[in-house]
Amino acid sequence: EDLKVAGTLIKVDSKEGETDFPKHWIEFFKVLSKTGNLDGYRESFGYSKNYMEEEGRFTFDYLISMKVEDYKKVPEGFVEDVIPGGKYAVYTYRGKLSPEGVKEFYNNIYCKWLTEDDLTPRKNECFEYYDYRFEEGSDESEYDVWVPVI
Repeated sequence: EDLKVAGTLIKVDSKEGETDFPKHWIEFFKVLSKTGNLDGYRESFGYSKNYMEEEGRFTFDYLISMKVEDYKKVPEGFVEDVIPGGKYAVYTYRGKLSPEGVKEFYNNIYCKWLTEDDLTPRKNECFEYYDYRFEEGSDESEYDVWVPVI
């Protein structure tokens, strides 16, 4: 089913160098803590869409978000969006986060595992799902990447 989300939108452009994703996640949670939306909250989403690649340069939108029932209680400055429902392939990242590890993981998804699973990505988007299993800096940390497939 479709999933209503709201959060902080980052425009990623490889021409500008590495994006400081941890900094943006910290800011997202600071906003939530000021609004009281962190009470009992354990799920968040990193929604990537509008991926474009041209002449070795890539850009995409990345929405650091939380699930919302309706858009009436969204913190000021947050962007509202819908993660479309449908069929997804789910892959789990395990271990500490590092730029190299994340790049290798995504490369394996799109260049190896989807092919091995005989799946075709449906769109140029995906989302990361973070729950109680994710622990920043832990070797035991886990999060899932959901890729829409045909």
